[in-house]
Amino acid sequence: MTKVHTDKASAPKSSQVCATNLPGEVRRRLGSRLPNRWARVAITGIAACGVVLSGIGADADGFVAGLLGATDKNGNPQSVGAAGLAMIEEFEGLELTGYVLGDGMCTIGYGHAVPISEKPKAECEAWNITQAEAEAFLKEDTERFANKLNEYFDRPFTQNQFDALVSFSYNVGYAYEKYDWSPTAPDSYFPGVMILYTNPPQFKEGLTKRRKAEIALFEDPNDPIIEIVTEAPPALRSLQLPSSTPEPYEIPTVVYTPGAAVPVTTPSPVTTFPAIEPLFKGSFGER
Repeated sequence: MTKVHTDKASAPKSSQVCATNLPGEVRRRLGSRLPNRWARVAITGIAACGVVLSGIGADADGFVAGLLGATDKNGNPQSVGAAGLAMIEEFEGLELTGYVLGDGMCTIGYGHAVPISEKPKAECEAWNITQAEAEAFLKEDTERFANKLNEYFDRPFTQNQFDALVSFSYNVGYAYEKYDWSPTAPDSYFPGVMILYTNPPQFKEGLTKRRKAEIALFEDPNDPIIEIVTEAPPALRSLQLPSSTPEPYEIPTVVYTPGAAVPVTTPSPVTTFPAIEPLFKGSFGER
């Protein structure tokens, strides 16, 4: 699970030690995308350091692209990153049953919309999906909006700017194309036009909040603070460590008598184990 912190006060503490235990290829790719900013990638959880995440080495490009978005050969964003996805998920919410708002669309998942002509109201409201299917729709939709941004604009964006524009497009569609925004518009142009898209009136408060969040992300020069949260593997989670004062038990010793059909066992009592020190001290986010 990946969390993206846009509020610096809520960001996790630096975890330089955990970060350096990531597979080498991932460290190299993250390092090239986040130079000198290891503190901005916080890894937490028992299994984070080299256990669960060790399996991503073969797909380091995919892993980093999933966090920070894919880039072209010049380092310009080509796909939405974790910050953009987190913003879309937060504002769209997750609905696993279809619903109709009267806008001519059947909506499900994270705001995935299908024309009501293709999914009539009765069929829409009987439509149920899983969270995995909702995430697949989100990936498909964000890729479509990202591709359109890449086609329309003839200028580079930072990852935060690109993520903000994908979230904006996800909500209002291709407004920049419909209203002929300049394909080479400077950074200062975008906040002023994005804030105008707060209709219809009944949703003005929520849409204004979203526009302000998107503009804040667009104007943020820093990389998103990403926290990768992993759980221990099932075998580790179910492992019951002995207490520091276990009950006495016996280990049998086997005495073999030549010619005997079955070995004779003579129990040998064993007292308690010595105290066991905790396996983990402190937390993964601390230095």
